Amino acid sequence: MTFKKIDENTIRCVLTESDMEENDIGLADFFSSNRDKIHDFLENIMERAREEIGYENDGNMLSMQLMPLPNNGLAITITGSRNREFDDVLGNMQNMPVSYTHLTLPTIA
Repeated sequence: MTFKKIDENTIRCVLTESDMEENDIGLADFFSSNRDKIHDFLENIMERAREEIGYENDGNMLSMQLMPLPNNGLAITITGSRNREFDDVLGNMQNMPVSYTHLTLPTIA
């Protein structure tokens, strides 16, 4: 498992087939219903990225890109972003009064 810091917010983790076997993980696991397995695996990756290349996410939202590699490897690009404008919009939405007086539900025949 190797890490590369692409920029302040982005890292890439490259896993060999051997790394994936050691972690009992496969590409299909990312698309399965076993969320706990993937969550634990990604927490392990984030911890190792912190230790090996000093990557700190600081609780920001993460996006992830998976790219299969030759010889059954996998590259995972992880980007943490803190969008102040998005935070402002969410904050404003939380303070908005909600009215359900004009809500029309479909009828089931």
